[in-house]
Parts: sequence; C-alpha cells; structure tokens
Amino acid sequence: MKNNDFNSLPDMVAELKTEIFSLREAISNQPNKEPPIYSDLMNLDAAINYIRSKQIPMSKSRLYKLSSANSIPLRRTGNRLLFIKDELDTWCVEQIQKPEQNKFNNSVLIQNAQKKQQK
Repeated sequence: MKNNDFNSLPDMVAELKTEIFSLREAISNQPNKEPPIYSDLMNLDAAINYIRSKQIPMSKSRLYKLSSANSIPLRRTGNRLLFIKDELDTWCVEQIQKPEQNKFNNSVLIQNAQKKQQK
C-alpha cells in the first residue's frame, strides 16, 4: 500500500480514474439482457382493457370475482392485483376454446357470491 499523504493524492486519483474507466468498459461490454417478465405486469384496469381486446367481455366486478375464486392468473402485492401478459394470453385462449368450462366458472362465482350474501 502506498503512502497516503497529500503528495501522493494525484497518483491515487489517476489510479482510481483508470479503474473507473476499466469498470465502465467491462459493464458496457456485457450483453444486453431481456427485461424481466415483470415489465409485462398490468394493473387491474390495464388487465380489463387487455382482456376486452381479446373479445372476452370483462367488468371490474367480474375480474374481482374471478380473482377471489382464483380462476384467473394473478399476483397479489399487498392489496394490489397484478396480471402478467403471457399468463393472461393463456387464460384468454382457454376461455375461448372451452366455453363450457367458462359457464361452470360463472356458476361457481354465482354460488360463492350467494354464500357470502347469506353470511
């Protein structure tokens, strides 16, 4: 280790400057990574609009009911509901391909709502 006094300060600054430049170069030469999946997160309103764009009728209350019945893929963060685009795509395809299942889900939602009202 060098003597750390006022006379050696210019040499230490030059050494630090060289290290900073080499670190910057190393960082800039790393391949660009794809942004994480979380860049495709949607809040409730964005998810409703996205589902509607897939020609599936959706209201805010219906989306809340589907989420409480765990019938739609989502992430809960505190009291926020977050939806991932790829998972919603898969769910939308399933809803279009299996309308009978969709009717079953609706009847389950209605039964759950009736049970909550009776309590």
